[in-house]
Amino acid sequence: MAKNWAIAIGINQYDYLQPLNYAKRDAQLMQEFLGNEAGFERIFFFSDDSPNVAGKSTRPTRTNLLRILRQLFDNPFMEAGDNFWFFFSGHGIRYADRDYLMPCDGDPEDIENTAIAINFVSERLRRCGADNVVLILDACRNEGKKTGEGIGRQTAQEARQQGVISIFSCIPQEYSYEIDALQQGAFTRALLEGLGIQGKCATVERLDQYLKFRVPELVRQYKNTRQTPYLIAEPVNKSHLILVPRYATLVDIATLKNDAYQAEVNRSLDLAEQLWIRVLAAASGQDMDAVRGLQRIERLRNSSAIPDLPQQTILQASKSVTNTPISKPSQIPTPKLTSPSSITNTQTSGAGQFATPSTPSKKLILSNWSRRRLIQTAGFAVAGLFLTIAVPRLWRSDSGTTTPTPTPTNNQPVVSSKRLDLKASNNTATIKDTLKTDQIIKYAFFGQKGDKLTAFIDPRSSVLLTALSPNQQPIDINAQKVTAYQGILLVTGRYTIELTLVPGAAKSNYNLNVALEKPVKSTPTETPLPIPTETPFPIPTEAPLPLPTETPLPIPTATPR
Repeated sequence: MAKNWAIAIGINQYDYLQPLNYAKRDAQLMQEFLGNEAGFERIFFFSDDSPNVAGKSTRPTRTNLLRILRQLFDNPFMEAGDNFWFFFSGHGIRYADRDYLMPCDGDPEDIENTAIAINFVSERLRRCGADNVVLILDACRNEGKKTGEGIGRQTAQEARQQGVISIFSCIPQEYSYEIDALQQGAFTRALLEGLGIQGKCATVERLDQYLKFRVPELVRQYKNTRQTPYLIAEPVNKSHLILVPRYATLVDIATLKNDAYQAEVNRSLDLAEQLWIRVLAAASGQDMDAVRGLQRIERLRNSSAIPDLPQQTILQASKSVTNTPISKPSQIPTPKLTSPSSITNTQTSGAGQFATPSTPSKKLILSNWSRRRLIQTAGFAVAGLFLTIAVPRLWRSDSGTTTPTPTPTNNQPVVSSKRLDLKASNNTATIKDTLKTDQIIKYAFFGQKGDKLTAFIDPRSSVLLTALSPNQQPIDINAQKVTAYQGILLVTGRYTIELTLVPGAAKSNYNLNVALEKPVKSTPTETPLPIPTETPFPIPTEAPLPLPTETPLPIPTATPR
C-alpha cells in the first residue's frame, strides 16, 4: 500500500507584511481534499490558529516550519510508489536572486534571517524517499514592492534538477489574486476543481492543462486582469504520473505502461520499477502487465539474462558461438549412448546441457550443428511441405475454376490521410469517428508561424494524438501520444494531427477537437495630431468720428427805431 503524506500551510496574519484574506481557508480546503478525497493518511497542517499537536505549536513561524523540515526529513521514510505533497498559500519574496517563502514572522527587511529559502524546502522534501514529490506554491508577489520580479525563476531551475513536480500560481511578473466573491484564491480554487470531481485531472499533464485554462478564466471574470499558472515536470515522463488514481482512465494507465516499458529498454531499472508500481496502484493491484514487469526487473537484477527469454543451451558448431537466446524448440530425443566416456564437446548455459557423441552412430547421424541451424532446417522442411500441398491448388482444374491466391497478411498499420476542415468563422473543427486496430488516421491542416494550436481528445476513449510539424516530427516533447496539446506553431506549413490507439485496444470511438488561434496583433492607437487653434486677429474697433457741433448763427436783434 502506497504512503500518501502532505504538509499544508496557509497564512493570513503576518507580523510585518500586509495580511491576506483567504490563504488560511485555501490551505484548509486543500487539507480536506487530500484527507477525504485523495486518500492521504497524514497531513501536517499549519495556519494562524491551527491547534497544537503533541503539545507543540503549529503556528507557521519560521522556527516551527524549519523544525518539521529538519526532523521529519532527516531519514528516508518513504519509497518508490509513495507520494509527498507540500502546499503553501501566503506571501513569497525574491531577494538576491533567491526565492523565499515568508512565515508569519518573516521580516521583509531581514529576509535571509527570517524567511525560508524554497530550495531548502525542495532539498528536504527529496529526502523523504518518495519518487513523487509535489511542490505547490500559491504565493503572491511581495506587496511592499510594486516593481521587480516575484518568486519562481530559481525554484523552477531547482525543480528541473531535482525532479520535483512544481506548480506555481503565477509567473514571476504577475500577482496571485484572491477573489472576494469566491472567498478563495483563484489558483487554489482552480486547483481543487481540477483534482476533484469537476476536472477529474488524474495526471500531472491533465492538471497542467486545466490550470492553464481555468485560472486565467477566473481572474478575467472577477478581476479583469491576467494570472498565468505554470508547472514544471521533468523529465517528461513525470507529466504522465497519476496524482489521483480514482480518476485515472485506461489511456492514463497505458501511457504510464509505455514509459515503464521504455525505461526497461533503456535499462533504467529503478525508474521502470517506480513506474510499474504506479501502474499497479492505479489499477488497484489488478494489472498483470505490471506484475510481470516487476518480475522481469527482479530477474534482471539477479542475473544478466535478457528478461522474459529463457536461457538456452547453445551448441558449438565452430569456433564462433552465437550467444543470442532463442525460443525453445521442440525437444529432440537424445540418443542412448553405450559408454559415458564417449561424450565430449559439451557446453552448458543456464541450467540445461546437451551432449553430442564423438563418433556418430550408424543408426542416428547428428551433426554438430547449433540449435539455430536445427530450427532453420526444420523451418525449411515445413515450408517445403506447405508448398507441396498448396501449389497444386493454385492451378486451374478441369472444371475451369481457379482457387484464389490467399492475400498475404500485412502487419503494417493502414494509414488514412484526411484534410482537417477548420470553420472559417472561428477556425475550429470537431470530428467524431472510430479508430480500429492497425489503423492510423492523419488529419492535415495549414498553419502559420505564431498560430496557437489547441487539440484535445475525449480522455475516456482509447485514442492518443500526436501533433506533427511540417517535417513530420512531433512539434515538441509534449506533443507525442497525448490526449491534449497546446502550443505555438514555429514555422508556416502543413501540420498533421495523428491518431493512434492505446496499445492493447481493439478499437475506440473518439471525439477530436482542434482550434487554431491567430496571434492577436496589437493595433497601434494613432495619436491624433493637435489641431492648431487659430489665433484670432484683433478686429480693430472703429473710432467714431466726432460729429461737428454746428455753431448757431447769431440772430440779429432788430434795433428799435
